[in-house]
Amino acid sequence: MLLDIPGIELQRGPDRSHAAAPLNIEMRKTAMGSQFAGTYVNMMHPTQPESAAHGNQDRLAAATAALVENWNQNLQILAPKIHHPDHFVPLALYKSGISKDDLRPIPLFDLPAGTPAWMGESDAWAVRVGTTRLEKRAHISIAPPAALYRQWNIGSES
Repeated sequence: MLLDIPGIELQRGPDRSHAAAPLNIEMRKTAMGSQFAGTYVNMMHPTQPESAAHGNQDRLAAATAALVENWNQNLQILAPKIHHPDHFVPLALYKSGISKDDLRPIPLFDLPAGTPAWMGESDAWAVRVGTTRLEKRAHISIAPPAALYRQWNIGSES
């Protein structure tokens, strides 16, 4: 179900009261945005620490700590607002960082229809390529896992 506000999709469930897509706080000032009565929090994107660190391990540690603090605060706000979850899972807050156990595949039902399963894996199948910030922003290399590469029969016509 969509509100009449572009980019806002409601969380699954009968009460339909929680924004699951980004909601710009400025939208609340619009006529349609002011009608949104659900809960809104500003959660950091999970790749923000890596992009902000620029390869610096100290910056990565600080940005990851900020991400974990942001998520833990906001999850505690959102969790009690979800009255009809698809599956009940008790809230478990993050400890001091993100562990390998936290990096799980994205379920296929949460990906667009037709998306290959490997795109939901936590492997780094997409990387930015280039030597400058602008080049890296403009060039992304996508490669499926090696196990899915087509087996070429070199020297054969078929």
